[in-house]
Formats: sequence, structure tokens, C-alpha cells
Amino acid sequence: MIFVDANIFYNLVVKTELTVFARSILGRKENLVTSWIPVNEAVYAVFRKIAKERGFPTIYNVKKMPENKRSEMLDVAYDLVGEVLGRHEIEIIPGYDDIDVIHEISRRYSLLPSDATILATMLENGIYKLATLDEDFVKARSIIELLPENYWKEKV
Repeated sequence: MIFVDANIFYNLVVKTELTVFARSILGRKENLVTSWIPVNEAVYAVFRKIAKERGFPTIYNVKKMPENKRSEMLDVAYDLVGEVLGRHEIEIIPGYDDIDVIHEISRRYSLLPSDATILATMLENGIYKLATLDEDFVKARSIIELLPENYWKEKV
């Protein structure tokens, strides 16, 4: 089983120089899973990209825009990320929620709370492979495998 992080979703939705790495996760025989945190982060990142492209460069501009415009852009972001989830049969599993364990993981691997929650969710579910382009997870390499291999072999 492979846990999929937000930046993989983002780079499948938005074509970037990292899209080739994100695509290399697809088509594996292993099941792909994620939790709400990466989905939320991906939707937000796609939403911000759409907002910037439509002339709203900061979150403060977004908050001042007409609600119907903001809702329409959010709908597009949710639909794009949801399409990736569905097309690639990526299951959303419940996130881990024991704050003491998450805090310890955060401290031990120098991870911010969302990343520590992702790692706690993985460990709680016996998942030891993480598809991510986030270099913060390098600190947890002693207990998880980072994918895609073709990205990480160049990094560390």
C-alpha cells in the first residue's frame, strides 16, 4: 500500500516540472490511499493556483471576491482533485487523531503538524511507503520508503 501526499495530487492536476514524477506513482500494483489532510491541502493549492490565474494573487484578495466567484473556483478545485482520486482509485482512509502520538512524531522527525499526522496515519495503518515530493519527510526515511524512486534518488 502507498500513501499519497498532496503534492502528488497537485502535480497530477497542474502540469509542472514535477508532473513526470507524480505520474510515475500511477499504474503500480499496490493500492493507493490518502487521508483528508492531503486532499484538503491539494484542493487548497489548486484553488490558489486558479485564483492567481484569475487575477486574485493573495488570499486577502480571494476573501474579498464575490462569494459566487470563490464558490465557482472552489468547485473547480474540488472537482479536479476528486477526478484524480476517482480515476486512480485512491482510497481516502481516516486520519490518525491522537495528539500525543502526533506530537511525539512531530518532535522526533521535525515535522509540522499536518505532516506528522500523515506519518501517524501511515504507521497506524501499517503503511510504510509514501508518495511525496516533500523533502520534510526525508527525516523519517529510517521508518518509511519515499516514492517515487526516480525523484528521491536525485535528492539524497
